[in-house]
Amino acid sequence: MKLQVLLAFCAFATATFIPHKEHTPPHTVTILFSEEKSGHNFHVNIPADQRAYNVHNLFHGVHQGGALFATSAQLTNSPSQGTSCVISFEGRKLAMLSTEHSFTWLYEKGPRHSPVNIDHATISCRS
Repeated sequence: MKLQVLLAFCAFATATFIPHKEHTPPHTVTILFSEEKSGHNFHVNIPADQRAYNVHNLFHGVHQGGALFATSAQLTNSPSQGTSCVISFEGRKLAMLSTEHSFTWLYEKGPRHSPVNIDHATISCRS
């Protein structure tokens, strides 16, 4: 009988003191997009969860004339060293940002510093 009580107590104590892993939301990364010719710029906060987020959905209500244009992107806030983000357009990598290389010009075809339509681009970040 004492053995059963001791075993029950040990099982209870073990279950009580095992740390529970809580679900923590992913860290958030902030990217600043700028369009140097017009002077417009806009920030976006993106979860660093490695999922691809459509720029159109992130900036709903910001675009004018149905499209978003940018000439550069800058990682302005990251949760840790080693954070990186990839901006893709039609399946191709358009740019990459990281804590080590936090600024990039955006250009696809044509001269550099020409505004790029990023309305259909995606962004994915990890930390």
